[in-house]
Amino acid sequence: MCPILEEGQSPHSNMENNGWPEYKREILYRLQELKEDIEGLGERIGRLEAEMVNQRIKAGFWGAIGASLPIALGIIWQLVK
Repeated sequence: MCPILEEGQSPHSNMENNGWPEYKREILYRLQELKEDIEGLGERIGRLEAEMVNQRIKAGFWGAIGASLPIALGIIWQLVK
């Protein structure tokens, strides 16, 4: 709902009288905080992705070792037998 302006009163003067400049500063401050938080989350996501790649490499390495043990034992068993 739009307030009724008195004769000779500009819409901008009404905005200045009702605390808009302070509210605008508060909004801009909060937006800046949110921007910084989002940037920080982006950095954390990047670090987590790198850690996931590292864990996948380790899992592949240990999986290869685990799979090769039965094969190695089977070869040794055949040679000893």
